[in-house]
Amino acid sequence: MLKTLNQLKRLLNIGLIISFLGCYIDWGHDGAEFIFQAQLHFFSMLTGQTSISIFTILTSILIGELSLAFGTISKNNIAYRRLTIFGLTFLTAIVLLVVFMSLLTSNWISLLSTTPYALFALLTIRTLRNRKTIQVGL
Repeated sequence: MLKTLNQLKRLLNIGLIISFLGCYIDWGHDGAEFIFQAQLHFFSMLTGQTSISIFTILTSILIGELSLAFGTISKNNIAYRRLTIFGLTFLTAIVLLVVFMSLLTSNWISLLSTTPYALFALLTIRTLRNRKTIQVGL
């Protein structure tokens, strides 16, 4: 049972990262792009001039992704839980920004692209709230 719960946790974290990168934003450098494309563009801009807002968003994304990645490989249940909550908080803030901008501009494609992330986030929160899942392996 412990092995399948750990596999579920890993799959949820990987699903969160992949579904986050698949969110579609409509304010990218060329008009519209996925978050992974915007992230690659931001990395290429690090050598040139970058504004503080772009740097703040990029830092939030990196902190969230790294927290989820480290939570995925963590053997300790408590470390997994803390890193997952931490990463989920950072990435959800960015996704909520995408949802807010999608609602303001009535961009349904962008809004629908956040649905997989929302489903993975809800499943992750449900898994974290389940006491049996948290206490297994301590």
